[in-house]
Amino acid sequence: MIRIPPDQQFYLDSKETLIRECERLMADLPLAENPAALLAELRFGGHALVNRLVALAGPSQDADENGWLSTPTRVRYQRWAAGGYGLLRTELFALHCDARTAPRQPFLCASMKGAWRDWLAALHNVGARVGLLLDARLRERAVTSITLRAEVADAIALAKDIGFDGIMLQVDGCGPEGYEPYESLATRLATLDLPAWGVRFCGYEAVPGGFGVDDGQLREMDPAPATEWVKHWAALGARLAEITVNHPALRGDLRQPLVADDFPHEHPLSVLARRLSLCRSIKESVPEIHLLSEGFSWLRHFFPDV
Repeated sequence: MIRIPPDQQFYLDSKETLIRECERLMADLPLAENPAALLAELRFGGHALVNRLVALAGPSQDADENGWLSTPTRVRYQRWAAGGYGLLRTELFALHCDARTAPRQPFLCASMKGAWRDWLAALHNVGARVGLLLDARLRERAVTSITLRAEVADAIALAKDIGFDGIMLQVDGCGPEGYEPYESLATRLATLDLPAWGVRFCGYEAVPGGFGVDDGQLREMDPAPATEWVKHWAALGARLAEITVNHPALRGDLRQPLVADDFPHEHPLSVLARRLSLCRSIKESVPEIHLLSEGFSWLRHFFPDV
């Protein structure tokens, strides 16, 4: 097990150092000779993205009682929008006020429609395409699939009216036994004349018995469940999938949340290699879907090389 102490500075000073570290860690990272492919136009769902770079907004958790973002957060989105990314994906929005999974999570509400339209128009005016990430996880809330389907439909209708360019649904990772609730949701989505839409889920939960974890081997990833889950969503009409991967926290059989003094039990390059390995497996089996991956910011200025 190779990891970086929490107080160690970023130490990759050249592409050659990056290559040597990948070899030392046996991290299978595909290194590109020419990163120009990232700047190629991408067309899907009736949209043309100017490049394949995506700004993935993290949680701000500073929205007010109407779900409206704070001034610093709105400024941050404006800076991302002006940064030349092909797509700007928002942080996770609740379906409505009572569906919040955190006290100050943002959400859309009809009373603030005008403010949201003005905010989105300002992002569009600098060339941004904006996808809204909606929380459609059943595990997080004690609701039925019928209730969830109705709530998602209402939230998407409002998002369309406001003018978002696409919708991403945050869903649970699950096997065939969990498909049915989401099948009924996708059936409802098909009637809404959506802009481009996709799903986001964790393909490797990194806890014993978790989704995408090989039986009996916490640090071994099984790509089959995530691949089948993406294949299922592609058949239902999704054209984009964002796959996250957790860090293994080696603490026996306990599913405990990380605390402030915890740090990853693996080197970031090993974690990134696992994430890209999963994306590669999925793309080989479901070539028609476009995949979003994350975690490249650790590489700083070397991220175009991967």
